[in-house]
Amino acid sequence: MEYELADKIDHLCREKGISRGRLAALSGISRITLKGIMDRTNTSPRIQTVYALARAFDMSLTEFLSYTVPESSENQESAADA
Repeated sequence: MEYELADKIDHLCREKGISRGRLAALSGISRITLKGIMDRTNTSPRIQTVYALARAFDMSLTEFLSYTVPESSENQESAADA
């Protein structure tokens, strides 16, 4: 899994108005696990974790894994980081 997972989660949270804490609660994963994914220190989350995140966004695992962050959103995030 290429490490776009954190970007995908961040974008979906913003799009759906879900905080990271709320995402952890909705998915049933610990805040520490989610923090590791978002900080990119957990580069190999278990498939059960990824599935739980997908379900929290009301997506199937396939939808979640194939979801791509819209390019305009990536450009806005890059400009904000500059």
